[in-house]
Amino acid sequence: MNESHSRIRAFTAMELLATVGLVGIIGTLSLTLFFGTREETMAVKLRSNVESLNRAIAAYESGGGDLTSSVDAQQVLSKLKTVGDSVAQLSLPGYAGSFVDGRLIAVSVDAGDVGLRAVWDLEARRFSLSESGGGVRFELADEVTADFGQEEAREMDIPGFAQASNWIWDFEETAPAAARVTPQIQTGDVELTMSPGYLDTIQLAPPLFSIPGGTYPSGNFPLEVTLSNPPINPAGTAIKYSIDSAPWQLYLGSPLLVSADTHIVAYADSDGNQHYISSFATTHYYAAEDDETLTFAGQSAGEFRDAEGGNAMVANYVTNGLDAEFEWGRGVAGYDSGSILSFTSDSFVDVNAESWFRLGGLDYFNSTISAPTEATSVWLDVTIDFSTPDIAETFAFELALENTANLESNTANQNADYVRITDPNSVFSTSLNGQQYELQLQFGYLGSDGFATVDQFHVHEGARAEADIWGYFVPSADESQP
Repeated sequence: MNESHSRIRAFTAMELLATVGLVGIIGTLSLTLFFGTREETMAVKLRSNVESLNRAIAAYESGGGDLTSSVDAQQVLSKLKTVGDSVAQLSLPGYAGSFVDGRLIAVSVDAGDVGLRAVWDLEARRFSLSESGGGVRFELADEVTADFGQEEAREMDIPGFAQASNWIWDFEETAPAAARVTPQIQTGDVELTMSPGYLDTIQLAPPLFSIPGGTYPSGNFPLEVTLSNPPINPAGTAIKYSIDSAPWQLYLGSPLLVSADTHIVAYADSDGNQHYISSFATTHYYAAEDDETLTFAGQSAGEFRDAEGGNAMVANYVTNGLDAEFEWGRGVAGYDSGSILSFTSDSFVDVNAESWFRLGGLDYFNSTISAPTEATSVWLDVTIDFSTPDIAETFAFELALENTANLESNTANQNADYVRITDPNSVFSTSLNGQQYELQLQFGYLGSDGFATVDQFHVHEGARAEADIWGYFVPSADESQP
């Protein structure tokens, strides 16, 4: 009896080992590419955070804040989350609030960890970037931290508004010195110059950069950047600058040769004159491969919605093409209308990531309204119809409407109502070239009917003023993104 045997073909041990090794190599390459891209994204986000925090520190110290005893990053954040006490809020309201998001926290980075980290320099009172040693990164907690909104006394070096009189500033009268006999001196006609003590305090505008900050092809570096004073600043105002947290230098007019991954801080120097308040400007220059440079172009449009306010709130929304208007409150004391916010659209072209551009305008008429009819917040949806890249995105921003009590003893700035952007960041829903982006906003205004800080626009009672809305596209390091 013959038995037939079937032969079964199987992998040899060598073939199995080769296959397992190949799979391991592919997996290692994939993880390397994934984590490399993620580290680059987090580094760009950290640079942006450090730049924003250093601007906030400059504004905090200008308003009387003190960081000389803050020895680590978390203590610095706690200081930036405080608000000025009642004296500071009355004497200089634009500098008395908190300067960072109440959810912001510092997360420790060990010396052995790979990647960029922020380091607090107590002597320079600035954050800098490092690739080694201990440091921190910055994240948003799920809720506002307990140190947010705590009051502190702020000793301001700049003159604030009056507390004990109806003058712009308080002053003390002193008795004249005892008279003495002096020889009679014969004089001719002379031209008298008013003492600086009688001049109004003014805010110096920040210096202008000939090349805006942002991401540029690597072949364009080094960039030749010049600094200049806006026309509003007095003739001869000095400019000082610092490159990558180096000591301050006097700008002498020659172009600065700027290499890639460089940040510059510049300010208009008051030169010790108490009547001229220095103002800071910060920008950062990044490099990208020519084929990776992403530019933006498009047209903005606005729409107001979902206001909240008093139990008898009066609110009216109007959309007119790309523009929008929101009126709230019932006018009193001779005013026929309530307060009005108007968004005006704008277009932009060839905007690099991490470069400021004008997104639109916000016109604010500050009427006197009855308290029960007031609104305390409203949402502004900003839709951008991009031509580059070919997408449309809607960004939602909540605007807090701060209605101040009008007192005859207050100055115009103290009685000014203001608009505040509660969170100036909004994330794209679309990924571009595999990268998630977010849009940041801030106000800009240099007129006489109010004043603006980074996220606040103040307008005098009964006045109308228009602020620029500046946008800034920045890569997002959202942990939820793959």
